[in-house]
Amino acid sequence: MMTDQQHTAPTTEGVLSSRFRALTLGVLTLVAAAAFSLLGVSTALPAAADELGGLALYGWVYTAFTLANVVGLAIAGPVTIGAPWDAHSSAAWA
Repeated sequence: MMTDQQHTAPTTEGVLSSRFRALTLGVLTLVAAAAFSLLGVSTALPAAADELGGLALYGWVYTAFTLANVVGLAIAGPVTIGAPWDAHSSAAWA
């Protein structure tokens, strides 16, 4: 015997729901700040490299700056929430 039962899909909260709104806006702000930082470096670096004697290491300087940003964010994340930083459990190495 078949009965009519309503099958409801589980409700999922969106990223802008009240529960996740602060987290989403914080992540978006950090991504925008990192993008503007890299934009500033990419704008100023050719002039600085030209004054220092050439563009031979331009790519390496930009790569080192980007890598330093990524490593700094991976270390700063656990520190800001009060967790001790451990190189083996950091999200950057996972």
